[in-house]
Amino acid sequence: MAIPTDTLYGLAADPFNLAAVDEIYRVKGRPEARALPILVNSVDMAALMALDVPRNFHRLAENVLAGGR
Repeated sequence: MAIPTDTLYGLAADPFNLAAVDEIYRVKGRPEARALPILVNSVDMAALMALDVPRNFHRLAENVLAGGR
């Protein structure tokens, strides 16, 4: 799927649909060694999507989302 941004279009796919993810790599000509970003809607969702969550992840993520307060 193409998603308009303020400067260009981005490509998006369901990260659980591996064929769609492979197609993004193919279309962009991006090496598979370079990870694609995954957009999440919460710190908890990011933790669920991660392979390994460092012990201080939640504290740091909440601090970043709060604007560094």
